[in-house]
Amino acid sequence: MKKYLCFICSIVLLASFTACQKSELQAYNQKSAVYFAAFSDTDSLVHSMVGAPGEVDTVFVKVKLLGNQQGVDRKISLKVDPAFTDATEGLHYEKLQETYILPAHAFDVNIPVVLYKKDTVLTTRQFKLGLTIVSSDDLNVGYPTRLNAHVLFTNALVKPVYWDDFLKIYYGEYSQVKHRKCIALQGFDFPATKAEIPTSQYGIYMSYGRVACKYYTDNIVYDENGLRILPWAAF
Repeated sequence: MKKYLCFICSIVLLASFTACQKSELQAYNQKSAVYFAAFSDTDSLVHSMVGAPGEVDTVFVKVKLLGNQQGVDRKISLKVDPAFTDATEGLHYEKLQETYILPAHAFDVNIPVVLYKKDTVLTTRQFKLGLTIVSSDDLNVGYPTRLNAHVLFTNALVKPVYWDDFLKIYYGEYSQVKHRKCIALQGFDFPATKAEIPTSQYGIYMSYGRVACKYYTDNIVYDENGLRILPWAAF
């Protein structure tokens, strides 16, 4: 009886060991995956091209690795999502590349999306471009809710979403006239999100806010609603 029980236990242990080996081998052989770092299915990047010189602008969407880094470059594949796109290839944006590269030893990469200003309609409305991650020869798709990136872009001014809880400290109340002047004084537009501004660069906005405040102290300027833009308490 004891020999029989030992025999049964040996079979069970051997089966378990074989299953574990098979599971580990499958996990080892499984391709890593990628997903969008800053997007969920409900997020959008709103981008204004007003501050970009020339007729071309570029936004970047970050793709992150889910899995192990490797010592070789790997290919990432994207496609346009027609369900969230009303922009026209060649008129509003540059055709996507067949693949993009996740560099060797990297855990993420910023993928450039090239936008065009040449359609004059962009000065009065936004266009949408939806991007979707698809499997490539090297990488699978990652989290199901992080596979779509939505870019809304225009050549009109767009009030930064963080103006009232951050930029207002340095630039006072928002107006499009003030916004345009700030771009001229600074030589660049405000980033689309506060997360794009490192804390080490907050002082830059403090300094430019003072420059803008002095301009409106020395000059009488009216906003788009006919109200004078008054100087504010610049920090």
